[in-house]
Amino acid sequence: MTSRVGGRSSVVASRRHSPGRTGRGRSVDPKLIYQLLRDRFGPAGWWPARTAFEVCVGAILTQSTSWRNVEKALGSLRARGRLSFKGLFRVPEARLAGWIRPLGFSV
Repeated sequence: MTSRVGGRSSVVASRRHSPGRTGRGRSVDPKLIYQLLRDRFGPAGWWPARTAFEVCVGAILTQSTSWRNVEKALGSLRARGRLSFKGLFRVPEARLAGWIRPLGFSV
């Protein structure tokens, strides 16, 4: 099935095609496609984070609250010097819960 996007035809996934396969039975390597797109267009900047670890923490926290509260929690952890694996690992769970609960999280 094709559709018109921005004046050009584009392939739209059909129910009979499984992810990672083309309509002709050939495999598609998602990592290769990602790398080609990144090489061509550069980093997308889709996640507002300073480090890969912050992306992970933000992704976990956003499952439980709004992004506004996640930003507050990340800022709070950063201000305490705890926005790293070692920084969080050394914090007792009850203390960490106390830091993020007021920001909209239930622990």
